[in-house]
Amino acid sequence: MYALLRISRWKQGVFLMRVWKEFNFEAAHSLPDDRPGAPNARIHGHSYMARVYVDGEINPETGMVVHMNDMENAIHVARFRLDHMNLNEVMSHTEPTLERIAELIAVMFPISTVSRVDVWRPT
Repeated sequence: MYALLRISRWKQGVFLMRVWKEFNFEAAHSLPDDRPGAPNARIHGHSYMARVYVDGEINPETGMVVHMNDMENAIHVARFRLDHMNLNEVMSHTEPTLERIAELIAVMFPISTVSRVDVWRPT
């Protein structure tokens, strides 16, 4: 995992910054509503990557947009709930598509300034 800091935009004399961290997890799923006989309809696994972005101003007291420990703790919770799990069981209310997984990760983060979540699978 790593964090990068980038100037996002300038607003009334204040830099708005963007911080992001990436993490990976391994999980299985199936998409039962896919076309009949499609490979995705059967249970299979992927190596997933996720990147969570937090936007905001630098806190003058801490010098940070968000404390990295807060990001690490939130990632730990997300990985605990997703890593080596069957996403159909974790997300029993909906199909575990990349879009829905990104939504779930966003909801798991207690950080109010999460501005974006990317999820992809290289495998």
